[in-house]
Amino acid sequence: MISIHQAASGLDTCKRPFSESSLKGVVGCGGERPWGHQWRGSGWLASLSRRHARACPAHPAQGRTVPDKKMPMSQSPNCFLSAAGEMRGDLALPRACWFKNRLKDGVRDDYLLIEIEPPILGQRYGLRSENITELVISTRYQGLSLFPVTHWPCDVYVARILDSSIVQTHVFGPNQVELIGWAELFRTFEEANARFEGL
Repeated sequence: MISIHQAASGLDTCKRPFSESSLKGVVGCGGERPWGHQWRGSGWLASLSRRHARACPAHPAQGRTVPDKKMPMSQSPNCFLSAAGEMRGDLALPRACWFKNRLKDGVRDDYLLIEIEPPILGQRYGLRSENITELVISTRYQGLSLFPVTHWPCDVYVARILDSSIVQTHVFGPNQVELIGWAELFRTFEEANARFEGL
């Protein structure tokens, strides 16, 4: 599988200067949220839990109707992630996403750290009982942006974090993340679930 750096090399290298001001609007960074998602109360959470339990009966979260304690549930999700248009399995399931911070590497400065619910099964990645609750995403096509999202659904690369220090430094190298798939961001759970149902 190609790395996220190899994937990014084929895109606009985003040479805009990176600064703390570029984080304005990202949840957790003190700014407004311009993404315009449709928040529909807690109904999406029960739907996610039921869907996840049916698709992944071995998942520790089976039947769960409340989120992980880490999730900032006082804030509505920014969007919903699904890889249903690209692949089947766990990553295809619709997931709520919270935007956390902007990250950069030696190629581009527009990666986005997100927190997800439900988590991704960690067993497939050698994590045993530990599941994945944070991902790094970036746009797949030139002209698209995550700051803010300019096109829906938005095609993104999805990477898991190998070195947790990048959550604090906001900078990473080739060996600190691993590309695990392609996915799309959707404004609403209904839109993400419709894509999943179309499998």
